[in-house]
Amino acid sequence: MWRTLPDLLLRIGICVSVAISGYTHFDLYRGGYRYIHLIGPSFLLQAAASFALAVLLLLGGPLTLRIAAGGLSVGALAAFVLSRTVGIFGFTEIGWEPAPKAAVSVAAEFATVLLCVVSILIHLRALRRSQMSRAGGVNRFPQPSPPNRTRAGA
Repeated sequence: MWRTLPDLLLRIGICVSVAISGYTHFDLYRGGYRYIHLIGPSFLLQAAASFALAVLLLLGGPLTLRIAAGGLSVGALAAFVLSRTVGIFGFTEIGWEPAPKAAVSVAAEFATVLLCVVSILIHLRALRRSQMSRAGGVNRFPQPSPPNRTRAGA
């Protein structure tokens, strides 16, 4: 299952969206976020993790890397929301600034989460099918047999 065309396309899509998110975070880091306490290093760490995951996924990494990519994107989206509501590490932003990088990053992270969820669901479905075929298609949950209807004393 993992070497099919749909899987390859999903994997490439995840790689591209994770790399876009990583590049956006790196660009923001270079553009001045590096001077913001705790936020700057977080952006650099986000970029490094994104690039590493993109490369490893492109090389055909295991399902756990797709889960990691989805988790990294969910974390970035959560940090985005926090930075625009209650603040994160004392840092607060307003709206979609810096434009258009904030919107590009959010779109890439949503795409990553969506593609990872689809990929994981397809993998789980294929895994379930392979388990059923290995079991010979036998119903693993047989129906109870009807009660024995013999007469007493017969």
